[in-house]
Amino acid sequence: MIEDKYDYTQAREENISAQLTASTAESEDEQMLEDFFIPARIEIPNQGFSHKVMQSLPSRYERYNCILTVLCAILCVAFFIACKGWQILVHVFINLIHTFSIPKVIELYPFTIAVSVFVLLCVSIYEVVEETH
Repeated sequence: MIEDKYDYTQAREENISAQLTASTAESEDEQMLEDFFIPARIEIPNQGFSHKVMQSLPSRYERYNCILTVLCAILCVAFFIACKGWQILVHVFINLIHTFSIPKVIELYPFTIAVSVFVLLCVSIYEVVEETH
């Protein structure tokens, strides 16, 4: 039993050392290739064209974000239709109109509008600033 453990441990150590040797050989080969091609490297002046092209391409994550946004929007619309959301909205708006008929709520109404306009203005300014950068 002890001999089996020893054989397993020894085989594992040999396997690890073989992997290290192989990875070292691969890295040496890569280094030799890189050293070989460095003198033959030619820089072609393009006045920053390559950089501009790479900056104009959408990144992979932006595409994933766009796809995810569209899928979520489709799911939301499907859920809204499946749950008959228009009926819920009509009920909420009717209750909202009845609620605003109370005099104390009407006094808060201009303040609510002012806060809402302020928040929308802040978000709009943020979006414009982010878009220009």
